[in-house]
Amino acid sequence: EILETHTLGGNPQEFILLTAKVIKTIIRRRNFTLKNISHLELMEAFAAQALLTHKELEIDLDCVNRSGGALARGHPIGASGAVLMVRLFYELKKRNGNGLAAIAGVGGLASGILTTGRKRLP
Repeated sequence: EILETHTLGGNPQEFILLTAKVIKTIIRRRNFTLKNISHLELMEAFAAQALLTHKELEIDLDCVNRSGGALARGHPIGASGAVLMVRLFYELKKRNGNGLAAIAGVGGLASGILTTGRKRLP
């Protein structure tokens, strides 16, 4: 189930700062904290972006990119956001919880989506 989404634009020269802003906005809108997020798929094709997002939000690294990230698994140009969502849905299928996927790209845009997994009925 999709709980919240957010997209924003910013200074193209500071795009690596936008991921943290998207995440903050999404969790604020739902009255969540990062402790409510059990799975975080974070696009880290730009390593500096991932490091700055982690520093800004003090993210628990045990919930980030559990199956590896773009640097480890490949960075499909033009499909990065879709890959994040598929990975997030797969993680939520294995383990219930709340998941968030966030991505920022060169050009000054960033997007995020908050989802929740539901236990299957017997």
